[in-house]
Amino acid sequence: MRALSLLLVGGLVVLAGCNTDYEQDDVVPDAETVRPGVAALYAGLDPTPAELAEGECFADALLDRLTPEDLVVAGVLTDDGDPAAAVPMLDRDTAAVWVDVQAGCAEYAQVAGRAAAELDPDVDPDVYARCLDEAVSADDQRTALVTTLSGGVDTPIVAELTAAQAACAQEAGGASADPAVEPTDEASAQVRAGLVDLYLNDTRSLQRVTEGECFVDAFLQRRSVPQLVLAEVIDETGRVVPDLPRLDLETARAWVDAETACVAPLDALTRELRADAEPGDRPARTALRQCLSTTLDADQVRAALVQRLTQGSGSAEAAALARAQQDCVDAARPTG
Repeated sequence: MRALSLLLVGGLVVLAGCNTDYEQDDVVPDAETVRPGVAALYAGLDPTPAELAEGECFADALLDRLTPEDLVVAGVLTDDGDPAAAVPMLDRDTAAVWVDVQAGCAEYAQVAGRAAAELDPDVDPDVYARCLDEAVSADDQRTALVTTLSGGVDTPIVAELTAAQAACAQEAGGASADPAVEPTDEASAQVRAGLVDLYLNDTRSLQRVTEGECFVDAFLQRRSVPQLVLAEVIDETGRVVPDLPRLDLETARAWVDAETACVAPLDALTRELRADAEPGDRPARTALRQCLSTTLDADQVRAALVQRLTQGSGSAEAAALARAQQDCVDAARPTG
């Protein structure tokens, strides 16, 4: 069954350090000025009305607990008071404030259930939420979330929450990512966590972490751990490498097919292209998605993605995909 491990970390999380360039004499805008940016950072790209409301609640409460200067030092805001491109890895004290503030605006199990249902319509979000609250205490949920925000993904408490979420997704009616493919072997929690990190490539959101767990399930149904060692995705010590290497053809096909089982390729491309753009120059989501869908077909996208994983961005297929993407970005940019 598809394991939907939903580690609610609010907006995007990039596992990077704090802002070491900040000087005490730097002038940071006041709380009212930075509040909209903090809310937008929490809500993420293309938020639902519920996520927008949670983002506003979160920003209000966070700025009651931490000053803009605190958020600059933590890397959540830039020196000018603008929101960072993604939420950085936080020190444990700041992570604890973040999680506590978040809990005051939305119950984790309810939000996780809602996100699970968005990914898999067969999941009943209320059943999921009740299951998760029964399986993992509120204190343990909090500890797991604080640990995740402060960089401790590969820890027993996070593994406990991950396992509970997988079981609750099944209990709530979740469907298998690919019932025709049987798992090739069992992977350790360390390998699974490493593969999630490798897939996320330093970007974390509720939706992305959900997709990451789904991806790992589907990928490990297609490639065994010994095969991943041969492909140099896992090193000789049994750990997943920090950067994805060039892959052999079969591993690349398994990677792309596993990702496709969890998110539509054009949806993933749309999100990636919008996230790479500056906020004021960000292409409209609907227009960008429509352009990509009329320009590219599924087989073309799959071939290009496989070639990118095996040969890099210089391959003919990957270059053609990059050109088509740029043309659609240009066409969907805001005018005036």
